[in-house]
Amino acid sequence: MRDADDATIRAYASRTGAVVVTKDRDFVPTHEAQEKVIQVIWVRTRNATTRAVLERIETAWPQLLAHLNEGTRLVELR
Repeated sequence: MRDADDATIRAYASRTGAVVVTKDRDFVPTHEAQEKVIQVIWVRTRNATTRAVLERIETAWPQLLAHLNEGTRLVELR
C-alpha cells in the first residue's frame, strides 16, 4: 500500500478492518467523515528516521494495542 493514494488506503482499511499507521493528518478521523469507521495510529514525532519511528512504535505497542482493542478511532503516538 506504500504507493496507494489516500482513498485506496482508506477503502482497504474500511473493508478489512486494518489499522492505518501514518504521519499524514489526512487520515485523522473527523466527525464529518461519512465513510465506515477506520482506526488510525497517528505518528506525531518530529523529524525522525524510519528506524526511530519503528522503535517508538515497538516500545509503545502494548498501550497502542490496548487503545485499539477498546475501539478508539484515533491513537496518537508522540
